[in-house]
Amino acid sequence: GRIRLSSAHGSGLLSLPIPATVQYWDGSSYTTSSNDNLSSFATSDLIYSNCQKLTSISTWPSSCSTASPPPTSPTPASVAFVNGAGKFTLSAPGGDSTGSVDLSLIVPAYLPSNVARATFGIYSSNNSLIYQRENY
Repeated sequence: GRIRLSSAHGSGLLSLPIPATVQYWDGSSYTTSSNDNLSSFATSDLIYSNCQKLTSISTWPSSCSTASPPPTSPTPASVAFVNGAGKFTLSAPGGDSTGSVDLSLIVPAYLPSNVARATFGIYSSNNSLIYQRENY
């Protein structure tokens, strides 16, 4: 099995939810373990790497680690999975602090983690638009 963190992006002024799922290998692909109500992890076990600034005035560090984390912090202190799903939130870095950071977890060897990217200061495009016509 594994803990899968999902990448997320949003405003630098709002908190950013990061979804996480517990998955198992079903023989051909990873599937969410909808029966898992016991697994959990502490957000203090997050590993920050590959900090990137999105603007020249951003206050993000040029590199990041546990010693110099990005200007955001996770809540709650512990993430418990319900039906294989959970989430935590990274606080908004605020102001002109736009950037991204890769996240992974220190977890038991039997439940490894992937690397996900959290990006502050960009917005998702609206993909629900099918056709647009301008009148002149």
